Amino acid sequence: MGFLRVLAIVLLSILLFVSLIASNTLFVLGTSLKYDNVKAGLYPLVQDLSGTSTGANNILPSAVTQNVNITQYAQSATDQAKAFCQANPGYVYNYSSGGYSISIPCSSVNFSSSNSAQQIINQSLDSIVSAFYYKQYNCSFTQCFSTVNPPTFLVSEMSQQYFMGKFYLAVIVTLLLIALLFWAAQRKANASIIIGTLLIASGIFVSQVIKTVANMLGQFGSLLSIFLATANITFWFSLILGTVLLLTGIGFRIWHKPKETNKEKQKK
Repeated sequence: MGFLRVLAIVLLSILLFVSLIASNTLFVLGTSLKYDNVKAGLYPLVQDLSGTSTGANNILPSAVTQNVNITQYAQSATDQAKAFCQANPGYVYNYSSGGYSISIPCSSVNFSSSNSAQQIINQSLDSIVSAFYYKQYNCSFTQCFSTVNPPTFLVSEMSQQYFMGKFYLAVIVTLLLIALLFWAAQRKANASIIIGTLLIASGIFVSQVIKTVANMLGQFGSLLSIFLATANITFWFSLILGTVLLLTGIGFRIWHKPKETNKEKQKK
């Protein structure tokens, strides 16, 4: 019976470690792909295609940029936008740039300012990021890999919802495995120590994998950063919670040692 208990604990620990890695990874992807994080991550990339980037090399592939020069279009559209917005101050000025439909709310630009063209450029960049993110794809997440090239759907609301849905499923599996581990462990303190250790190990493992992949991608590592905006938060959460559980388990083992029975004392 003791052997079966140990075997069950080992198997549950392995499954729990895998589940924790999956939960951490899915949480990083899902939370990093919220619109505000994507906007902050994509902005430098969209600047590449706009001609406003100071970098020597573009990060986005040519199939995405399509030789778009938002700066040129925005500057030429400033006079038209000014005339339109003066006549229709509560409306939105729309124009096209390299196949992208760009919307400029009239209230967002101060046309009396000397940098009104730059304001239109900034609003144009925001509009393109929004178009990237909220674009509707006629395919499921897995199907899009074979139908969408380049895979721009990875930076979209669809992907964010997909990863968060899988994260919630992984959390349910993780909680079930934790419950089974507590049930299988003869002493609950041991289960707490195991779970805490696995939490710490999974956080470190995911963090190291992220660093390794980013180094392998070289200049494209900045593209990866879009998906990893909350990686540090996830790492520290796993580390802190794991440490608390580990120390709690050790504390219970120290302060709740089994007392000697009278028979054991008589034998001594």
